[in-house]
Amino acid sequence: MHQPGLVGRVEQHIGPVAFSELTEPGRTGWIPLAADVVFLDGLAELLGHEEAIAFFRASVARHFESPLLRSFVAGARRIFGLTPVGLVKLIPRIWPMVYKDLGTPRLDKHDDNYTVVTLEEAHFLLFDSQGYRCAWQGIFEGVIAAGGADPNRLHVEIVTSKALGQLELHLRW
Repeated sequence: MHQPGLVGRVEQHIGPVAFSELTEPGRTGWIPLAADVVFLDGLAELLGHEEAIAFFRASVARHFESPLLRSFVAGARRIFGLTPVGLVKLIPRIWPMVYKDLGTPRLDKHDDNYTVVTLEEAHFLLFDSQGYRCAWQGIFEGVIAAGGADPNRLHVEIVTSKALGQLELHLRW
């Protein structure tokens, strides 16, 4: 789902200062969450809810098929038999490699076709970010699909509890 001109449209939409926080030359550290929220919310506004979800779902598929990961994923599939359950079980271990200071994930209530990922001590900026909701819905649908789930049966619901400081990602396939 390549969209010509999307980068320029996002930069124009969120502004050059916010955009430069994400793209400054030589960036090797974590992207500040506030800047990421501005970017993801802006992208979701530009694309619309459903198209943003599809964008992130396709992004996961591209990553799994990239030259860097293709042979790793194929080998893991042969050796371990990648399944949606197997990939979901990796979330708590992979989370700190992808996200910093967003919260701590815990797997709850899982069976062969359903899992709840509870994000404890979720950062307050996540509760109102439609961009993060779109991104996570698309990313988790993409991961579950990469494990062989029927794409027509994927469903991700995000339930928030500001009072408890928790987000729950209900994953069904």
